[in-house]
Amino acid sequence: MPVSFNISTYASADLSDSSMSDGEIDEDRNDYSALSNVDPDKNISTNDEKLDCRYYTASEFNKSFPNSNNFSLYHVNLRSIPNNIDKLTYFLEEINLRFNIIAISETWLQEHNTSLYNLRGYNHEYSIRDKRIGGGVSLFISKSIEYKTRSDLVIDIVDVNTLVIEIPKREFQTKHNILVVVCYRPPNVQQSDFIENLDKFLDLVHRENSYVYFTGDTNFNTLKLCSATNTIVNDYHNLFLSYSYQPLIDKPTREINDSSTLIDHVYTNIPQCYTICKSAVMKHQLADHYSIICITDHMIQVSKKTHTVKRDYSIKNKHKFKKSLKSQSWNYIYHAEDINLSFTYFQNQFLYMIEEHFPEKKINIKYDNRLPWVTDGLRNSIKHKHKLINNYKQNPTEDNKDKYKKYHNKLVSLMRTAERNFYHEQLELNNKT
Repeated sequence: MPVSFNISTYASADLSDSSMSDGEIDEDRNDYSALSNVDPDKNISTNDEKLDCRYYTASEFNKSFPNSNNFSLYHVNLRSIPNNIDKLTYFLEEINLRFNIIAISETWLQEHNTSLYNLRGYNHEYSIRDKRIGGGVSLFISKSIEYKTRSDLVIDIVDVNTLVIEIPKREFQTKHNILVVVCYRPPNVQQSDFIENLDKFLDLVHRENSYVYFTGDTNFNTLKLCSATNTIVNDYHNLFLSYSYQPLIDKPTREINDSSTLIDHVYTNIPQCYTICKSAVMKHQLADHYSIICITDHMIQVSKKTHTVKRDYSIKNKHKFKKSLKSQSWNYIYHAEDINLSFTYFQNQFLYMIEEHFPEKKINIKYDNRLPWVTDGLRNSIKHKHKLINNYKQNPTEDNKDKYKKYHNKLVSLMRTAERNFYHEQLELNNKT
């Protein structure tokens, strides 16, 4: 049976005392350590909880996870948003579930192009490298979610990118606010330095008393846990455990030739996470990593208002408004001796005409992140492309590789043509009006 930590007891422990080193107990102190009041036998126990993490294809995922209001988090190391955002966009078209949060590692964005890359229906927050290419992380947050960025929470080490947002508890009817963290540590950053700074970061987050999802590519291969030759990975994993986090991904997230690694992670401090959280690894390589997904039951997004009110600023109404402005007599303004009376008269007349010619209308609120130019036929073609790549991976012959490449190139050309034609038609419609 798996080993798990009693989260409620650990959460009440003060882990901020750093005066001890290497686990040494100071016999002259009465309290010994920050965990002296924690009974390990009560906090490390065997039970029937088991992580539910599986591999899925897009069609399998859709059958297992219908679109719902449960909290959902998606992460992928994309190795360049500029090069691969189209692949991500088309992949999301296949998935019925509209993820609340889409986290991306290795965005390779720079300050001059961050505004160019967005996903329909999402707000974009990002952290990029300063004056260097590569690295970077982004969070795409559903426009239906209220949140704020937490720039005060960061893993402060060169070339490591961290981004944190805070979601108020009312959004998902939770006991605490939710912190979502995405982090990327490149391989050249010393593992021991990262762990030291990660410890400080988790301590700060611990003081927030929030539910936390920590995701990203940290380049710690946790398939090597308990390895006698790689104790640094154990240190990394045990650090999360010490703050009452549990891992939600236990399948390799990167497979190249005969090498398999688990370097893309989701850790959370949600109580009973193995009971209410389900995880998925999508064997669909947008770059050279698999996507990872976490869905938490019993965290339901509160229904928002479905309507809003906006004024009707149509071309027809604008013409009527201009005509009224021209026909209105403004003589009183010119002849009034009191400038305050003149302004009041002008303001009242102007607002009256706005109310008359630009009436308020009740409209539906939609958070639509579907691509309008992707037809059902193109969606079926995307699914067929995935079947070809999966067939090639299972049977890597030159013939299967050639079939996939030809179909992939043809599909990319069709998608770009469909997108170009869609925007051309939209521009033509705007010109006519």
